[in-house]
Formats: sequence, structure tokens, C-alpha cells
Amino acid sequence: MLRNLTSSLLRAGGSPLDLGASTSAAVERRIIRVGIVLTSLAVLGQSVIHLINVMVFDLGIGLLNADADGTVFAWASVVVTFFAAAMAALLAALRPRHAVLLLGLAAAHVFLSLDDSLQIHERVSELMTQLGPITHFARTFWPLVKPPLLAAVFWGLAVVASGMRPALRRLVVIGLGLLVAAILLEMASPVLFVIGFDHGDHGYELEAVIEEGAELRGWMLIALAIAATV
Repeated sequence: MLRNLTSSLLRAGGSPLDLGASTSAAVERRIIRVGIVLTSLAVLGQSVIHLINVMVFDLGIGLLNADADGTVFAWASVVVTFFAAAMAALLAALRPRHAVLLLGLAAAHVFLSLDDSLQIHERVSELMTQLGPITHFARTFWPLVKPPLLAAVFWGLAVVASGMRPALRRLVVIGLGLLVAAILLEMASPVLFVIGFDHGDHGYELEAVIEEGAELRGWMLIALAIAATV
């Protein structure tokens, strides 16, 4: 399935990328193993700290709220996305034949990082905060405004992944899958308010932990794959 997907993308986007590296298979396995452990610990730590903040402190520690902007966890997402951009730019310097695609991908990641930091998509969301009886519709609205950028980033990552070694390619595919899941959960979250959940309720906060964890781990796996390729 992955081979068919990447083949279709390459037919649309040009010749396959040559991102092969001289790194030994053993070193690559160690990089992946350590990276997966670190991403797992990061997501577990974020989830546990947020739930403790909910159940013990009633979300009283604002900086430890995984579902809010301007917090420690929001900063982590900004850093990881920018790191992926830096690695894509460095990869462009190492593979100048593919510099246009890689620099474009790096620029898109920089914008997404800036968007996370300055809360640009939240400002866009304020244009459509309610649709009929559906409150918090902004959560569904903002992904509908940005599909060209999101599609371009996903296409670029899929094409870049096609030039990676299989193990690293799988990391990108898993990362993209997690990001799609996070976006879909965000878009569906207004349903929680319709059925009676609100901020602080355990049902809502559990959804927030899953959504934010999927987003963070998705970006971390993508950044890991690009960094390992470099």
C-alpha cells in the first residue's frame, strides 16, 4: 500500500529522491530506538502531567495545561516543528538536486511552527466560532481554511519519505497518520460540548490528552526521520 502511494506521488511530483545515507544499519537502528523511547517518554510525560493538573489541581497550573496555548507543551510542539524545518533545510544543503522541494518543505514547517507560536489559526478560527446550535465550531473551521498548506506539507513529506530507508520511511508514515488523527479529533471535538462535556470534565480532558499526544508524537517522529536521514 505504501509503495503504491509513494509511486503515485512520485509520478505526480517527479523523479525519486536519492536520500540514501552511508550510516550503517546498526547505527540507524540505534537512532530509531533511542528516538522512539524519547518520543514515548515525552508524550507519556505530557499526558500524565496534564491529567494530574486536571485531577489534583483542577487545571490551576496554567503552564502545564496541554490543551492551552502559551504553555510548556505548546512550546514543545513549536520547537519540534521548527527542528523538523531545520533538518529539512540541512538536508537540502546535502542534496542540492532536491533543494527546491526540501527548502519548500522547510519553509512550510517554519510557518506551522510560527502559527503554533503566534496562534494564527486560532485568530482565523474566531471568524467562525458557532454554526447553528454547534458551539466551539472554530475547532472544525480552522482545518477547513488551511487544506492547501496541509496538503502540500503532507505531499512533500510523503515524497521525501519515498527517498528514505524503509525504517525511516515508516516513521514518517506513522507520524503523518498521527497528525491526521489529531486533526480529525480536533474537528470532532465540538461534539463533546454538544453532549455536555466541558473543560475540566474527565471525558473532555481525556480527548485532549489523546489529541495533543498524537500531534506531539507525530511531529517528533517526522523530525526524527528527517534528522536520522541527515
